[in-house]
Amino acid sequence: MTGGVFQVICWRAVASMAWSVLLLLPTTALFVVLSRFSLFHPILWISECLSLLTSASAIFSFILLCGVVLLVGFFNLEYYTGESDHKGLSQGSPRDHTSD
Repeated sequence: MTGGVFQVICWRAVASMAWSVLLLLPTTALFVVLSRFSLFHPILWISECLSLLTSASAIFSFILLCGVVLLVGFFNLEYYTGESDHKGLSQGSPRDHTSD
């Protein structure tokens, strides 16, 4: 794999991990807001959502989930950057690997 291709793959992987971490909080907040929706008690609904999202357990969960996303992204990166050493997984047809 050439250096330019490796840099592009690394840049894209880092960008995707960054987007995953950045979008984790808004998507979780949207889920909490929609799951606790109360049309007849809007003040109570908003205060419950804010207290839940700012609780210590929620903040710890966000930090833990961010770490998990980064760890999984880092471990998946090796599958996109490594060259395949297996005969069945390398490019080309299986007939290319037989000796005649």
